[in-house]
Amino acid sequence: MSKFKKDFVNEDIVYFKVDGRKFGYIPVTAGDESDWLMEYTFITDKGEVKQNLSVLNKLKICSKLEVVPYDKEDIKAIINIDKSWKELSLDERWALLRKLRPKLFDEIVKKINDINNGSKKKTL
Repeated sequence: MSKFKKDFVNEDIVYFKVDGRKFGYIPVTAGDESDWLMEYTFITDKGEVKQNLSVLNKLKICSKLEVVPYDKEDIKAIINIDKSWKELSLDERWALLRKLRPKLFDEIVKKINDINNGSKKKTL
């Protein structure tokens, strides 16, 4: 098995910082992307298969982000829901994250994509 280890995703949390804030993310597996395929893929009027990458980013960030620097008090102040990050539904997580500054959000997505692509997997 060890000679094929690189073929499989290590599903341990990978920690990274953006703007001095610590996040933790579990890398996406082929199974995750397969499960999400119908949610982020569509067929155009011309019959072309297209991917909506904004939906894919939303699925990655809301489903696989395990650690955020925002506590229950922060969440309540921002979206008026009295839950911790782990207690939030995917829609509630999106309600919170969509309020981030665009630059911060973009940096988080970039780090997540780097992790999923196998680069910069060094944990904090």
